[in-house]
Amino acid sequence: MREYSLNNQDKNVLITGDFNSCTREDSSNQSEYNPLDLEKLEESGYIDLWKVGHRDEDERFTWYYHDGTGFRLDYFLASPGLYSKLNGFKVSHDAGVRDKGISDHSAILLEYI
Repeated sequence: MREYSLNNQDKNVLITGDFNSCTREDSSNQSEYNPLDLEKLEESGYIDLWKVGHRDEDERFTWYYHDGTGFRLDYFLASPGLYSKLNGFKVSHDAGVRDKGISDHSAILLEYI
């Protein structure tokens, strides 16, 4: 995935899903877990859509460890080519999916406006 994404930054690429990774910024206890792929994508120009648009700090974490520690493990990363074409968008995390036991993660939603 990383090789494809780095070779196709000028195209309309959206990388999304559960990365099972987070940076210090994306965990409630400031720990990091396997952050290198995320950091490499952002360093190469991919845009974390939650960070740049309509972010709601109350919805920050998409998964919780049994001790209550929250992590944002689920992402939407847009290539610069795709990001430049977005007129507007909203990213949110739907905790209802997790709370109802459908998944152990909150659903991530991307809405084009």
